[in-house]
Amino acid sequence: MIPKLLGFSFTMLLAFTSGNPEIKDGFIGNSDPSGDWKIVRNDQGVQTYFRWVTKDDGTEYRERKGEVIASCTVQEALQMISNSESIKKWMANIEEHYNLEYVSADKWINYTLFHIPWPFSNRDLVSVYQLNTDPVKETATLIISCKDTHIPLKKGITRLTDYHAKWSLVKRGEQSTRISMTMSSSTPPIFPRYIQDPIIEKVFHGNLVRLKKALEE
Repeated sequence: MIPKLLGFSFTMLLAFTSGNPEIKDGFIGNSDPSGDWKIVRNDQGVQTYFRWVTKDDGTEYRERKGEVIASCTVQEALQMISNSESIKKWMANIEEHYNLEYVSADKWINYTLFHIPWPFSNRDLVSVYQLNTDPVKETATLIISCKDTHIPLKKGITRLTDYHAKWSLVKRGEQSTRISMTMSSSTPPIFPRYIQDPIIEKVFHGNLVRLKKALEE
């Protein structure tokens, strides 16, 4: 069963925490100071990290972060992480991904269906994308959160309802952009952490490596 998990690029969206991150104004937040970021992996131009965050009730959850410097513009990076067709170029195991509603020019709602190997059920996600840009500084922030509406639950498919992420894009040069992605979820681990965490890290890092390559093709 464990080797099957290696193909789970859906763990970009699955839980690696056992607490409940608080959401404040769309950001992943906590009331107690966060722990220091600890680097997990640094290769192929991608650095990945994790840290523990403690809530008021004493429970802890993990945040993960990935950082990439890609040879592209901020607009090209934004297109790659937000466009339905572009996402399929670097995130595997996506069976469906499309727009449900454009709320405004900087806010929209997407639907994603992930094909997950047996013995687990497929999973889907209704997500709100909130975009903030600064044309002067040439930066962009994209916040993604769950919204359990718009599409009724589907038979045999588990709905993800507690995923939160933040992408930060910062111009470094005419063809250079720093990409940072932080994510968290409250779903309990499927397996003990000593088994699950290395697998999740492998997938998380691999998706960001593919993102960098897709941007520089």
